[in-house]
Amino acid sequence: MPTYNRPSVKKLEPQDASPKRRRDAIHKYLAQAEAIAKDPARRFNLNSKMPREVVEATLSHVGGFLQEEVHRLQEEGILKETLSRMPVPEGISGLLTDELRIFCLLLNALKQWVSSESAAMDRLLFPGNVRKQIKEWGAGRPCPIFPGTVMGEDLQLHHPARDGRPPIPLSPDGHAEIEDDSYIYGGDPEMTKLVAKRKEYKVSWYVIANTCIWKMGFRSRPSKDAARAEKVIAASGMNPLAILKKLDEHSVIDLEDFEPEILGQGGSCLP
Repeated sequence: MPTYNRPSVKKLEPQDASPKRRRDAIHKYLAQAEAIAKDPARRFNLNSKMPREVVEATLSHVGGFLQEEVHRLQEEGILKETLSRMPVPEGISGLLTDELRIFCLLLNALKQWVSSESAAMDRLLFPGNVRKQIKEWGAGRPCPIFPGTVMGEDLQLHHPARDGRPPIPLSPDGHAEIEDDSYIYGGDPEMTKLVAKRKEYKVSWYVIANTCIWKMGFRSRPSKDAARAEKVIAASGMNPLAILKKLDEHSVIDLEDFEPEILGQGGSCLP
């Protein structure tokens, strides 16, 4: 089984590695993306998704490997002491087997690793707080989707493609528009229903996400449009956590934007 080595980019020449050259490169990239966003005929290029069926076999291999590891860890007794320190309550001891417990522990460790590696990939091209630089660049500029809206503190970062390129700044309504128009969410019925209810009640994804977080007990109740967001949540038939995961799955929101409430030390604290 091969070991993992984090991907890297080619080493830059000293003159290209300076903070100013990197900042100029970010601004050039953002300006190009802004020009594409302003053109309705090309706007769909800023919302590329990988079809689930393309990675289905890869994900199945990952799941199979985790199950193999469960059996190995059980046979070698590596987690025996760890499990003994966390005794299962009598009420569920007959249901929660050691095999299932080990699988859940591995799954949680994998989730934290994915969160950490995703954050590292976001910094791959531009080390440092590139998200802060992008927000500073976007603040005060017209939203490229809705030029009449000036982006403020509530601007959101949209990932045109999860392939290592940085996100771009959009207003909440601009973000919702580009997501709704350019991608049909692979026929996901739950996401399709959320989209329809969001449009019906005229509320942004950002407010819906914040309202979900409030209902989970992480924040105070959002003052703006929270009542309409609650109607979306109620009509969806999903609980707030499921909605957040669904929006993150389809890259409508990025859970990193809601730290530290949602992200814990070293990875996501979402169950």
